[in-house]
Amino acid sequence: MELVSVVNLDGTDEYLTGISGFYGPIEGYNGLKAITSITFHTNKRKHGPYGEESGVGYTCFTSTASPGKVVGFHGRSDSFLSAVGVHMEYF
Repeated sequence: MELVSVVNLDGTDEYLTGISGFYGPIEGYNGLKAITSITFHTNKRKHGPYGEESGVGYTCFTSTASPGKVVGFHGRSDSFLSAVGVHMEYF
C-alpha cells in the first residue's frame, strides 16, 4: 500500500506544521498494525488524506500543535510504516 509519493507546497511561503492520520490493522497480514492514512498540515491548508481513514480497530494520531515548522521526520518501518513523528523548528 503506497500512501503518498509527493506533496507539493505552494512556493517558499508554505511550510509543514504537522501531520495526522490513522493507525490500524492491515488486511491480510495476520493482525499487523501500521499507519493506514496520513494527512500533511501546512500553514495554508491540508494535503491529503492519503490512504484509508476508517476501519475497525483504527486509531487516530496527530502531531502536537506548536508554533513552528516541520524540518524532518523520524519513524519505524518493516514492510509497512508503523510509526512516524516530526522534528520541529520552533518560532
